[in-house]
Amino acid sequence: MKKIWATAWRITISVTLLFVIYTQYTLVRQANTRLADQEAVTSDLFTLMDGLIDSIGAVQGDLYNITQQASLQKIVDVKKLTVTAYTPRPGETDSDPFVTASMQRVKPGGIAVSPNLFRDGWVFGKKVYLEIRVNGKKSSFGGIYTIMDLTSEKLTDHIDIFVFEKNVAFEIGRNNGVIAALLQI
Repeated sequence: MKKIWATAWRITISVTLLFVIYTQYTLVRQANTRLADQEAVTSDLFTLMDGLIDSIGAVQGDLYNITQQASLQKIVDVKKLTVTAYTPRPGETDSDPFVTASMQRVKPGGIAVSPNLFRDGWVFGKKVYLEIRVNGKKSSFGGIYTIMDLTSEKLTDHIDIFVFEKNVAFEIGRNNGVIAALLQI
């Protein structure tokens, strides 16, 4: 009965939020298009870009997570990891901040994993559920993400969530002991 209730609740939430998610998805696509056109932008223009993208900050986790949470099929591996966030700014990425190690363009819902996780099967295209808690309460940044990038070789047992805005990266902060589940979806 609990499983039925939980499934019904997830479906109800998903249906209720479909309109909101579609609107948020449209905003994210528009922002990604603007970013693709601005690849050669100098760091001075990043400040302007932050203003444009701030309006979709709340979408980042929800868009890619809410619609997928009801479709979890199998947990392949579970680990406690450190989770932080990164932005496409010089100093936080390699020489091409808009292209990931998987040769895809950066986008919300993408994460980078440390090389040791990658060697353990946490590879590009796999889905990861993150249970992020702040002060004991579930954070809005928790949810399902797609592995698209690699972190620095210096890091181990580490996940970096991709975000466009540095203020969102600071909000995510550094979270130690986050439960991360590698999923087969």
